[in-house]
Amino acid sequence: MPLPPQVPRNRKCTSKYLKKLQNEVDCMGQLGASLSAVFLQDVFEDDNNVYLVMELCEGGGLLERAKSHQLTEAVVARIMKQVFQFLAQCHAKGVVYRDVKPDNFLFLSEDADSPLKATDFGLAIRWKRGDSKMSTRSGTPVYMAPEVVLQNYDERADLWSAGMLMYQLLTGRWPFWDDLSKVTISDVFRSILRDPLPIREELEKAGVSEGAIDLLTHVLDRDANTRYTAQQAIQHPWVSEAGVAGTWPLEGSVVQRLQRFATYGHLKQIILGIIADRLTRDTGPGAASGEMRELVAAVEQMYRDMDVAGSGSLSFSEVAGGLGEMGYAVSAEEVRQLMSRVDRNQDGEVVFSEWLVGLIDWDGIMDEGEQWASYVDLAFDQLDRDGSGTISMDELLELLPANFGERSCDEIMLEAQALLREADVDGDGLISRTEFQSLMAKSYVPDALNQYDPRLSGSGSVSGSLRGSESGSD
Repeated sequence: MPLPPQVPRNRKCTSKYLKKLQNEVDCMGQLGASLSAVFLQDVFEDDNNVYLVMELCEGGGLLERAKSHQLTEAVVARIMKQVFQFLAQCHAKGVVYRDVKPDNFLFLSEDADSPLKATDFGLAIRWKRGDSKMSTRSGTPVYMAPEVVLQNYDERADLWSAGMLMYQLLTGRWPFWDDLSKVTISDVFRSILRDPLPIREELEKAGVSEGAIDLLTHVLDRDANTRYTAQQAIQHPWVSEAGVAGTWPLEGSVVQRLQRFATYGHLKQIILGIIADRLTRDTGPGAASGEMRELVAAVEQMYRDMDVAGSGSLSFSEVAGGLGEMGYAVSAEEVRQLMSRVDRNQDGEVVFSEWLVGLIDWDGIMDEGEQWASYVDLAFDQLDRDGSGTISMDELLELLPANFGERSCDEIMLEAQALLREADVDGDGLISRTEFQSLMAKSYVPDALNQYDPRLSGSGSVSGSLRGSESGSD
């Protein structure tokens, strides 16, 4: 277990510091629900400390592996795909990570093809388009984007940092410095802002492919407005792979769909459950399309095949076995992690309605404009039990016992407060219709399935040969 976050003994524990801790926990709890970040198992606190109990990653850090092995270009491409996928997930959820560096990525196991997972959300911040740009210099200086140095940046700063990481993994050094011990912070900032970027010359000397050089040119772009987004980086031929195999309409995307649903907040998941019920049973205008009916049929068949006990619900072990038979490389612990988010009432069994809502392509349905808005309004009216035009804490508490299992009063109250934080932007203790609609609106940053590791056998994980010699340093 990692050492707990601690308040320095000579500093008072301020509300600002506590909000920072809460933000770290919220970000890790949300993004760690995918398979691209370390999973936050639980959080405890006593009079002096906050304890974060996290998934055990036994494969060591990316920095350690880079130092002990010469990574082939193919391996670096797989690593960077996972880094870009993680950043795309962050940005789609309104989170800017702000600390991309090799120290903050861990391998799940010691296997050469182990998945890579991000950790340490201590500098992550909630930010969305329309907010004032960020101005705090946060991160490790050598990985900072030029606009971070200039204190005027948005989520695209993460892509510059990822480019610096990619350059380091490919060459064993940074673009500007051979020995950081001989330069000052001012020297570092000056190089980031002004020095020529020797991308092509240095990488051609190292025998790096044209594809890698092209991608680096687009992410190490000093103009943030023309720099690649995380989604564009994923789609670049150097990191993208051929389409996954499978049968339409799921097309080998089951684990990707489950991950995306798992990263939604609990309130959003409850709302999507309400909408899914209407989508699949409405017969009038706005009834389920032929495509939706075909998806439901495919999910029903999969559900029946997995239910080997014939109980009418799925245990976590049945899900793990079924996914394995379909060719998905997901550990039993990772299945438990995903199912803990799909199992909305937390009873340890997944019923068909829970399974279905986790596999619907919600990002696509949100494109349906007025029809989607009407479903969101109907869900709001259902949760606004007293017709006041707002959703109160009492109404959230009424909702939770049916969706959260048997918990203590304190645990239910904490969960209700977490639900409120998801949507209560103005902090008045109520969720207005506008706040509700904002929560359910499609993000301006894509939340596409290719941003999630498909985990098909032989796909999406770090693989390739390793040959022994030192590469990379910090």
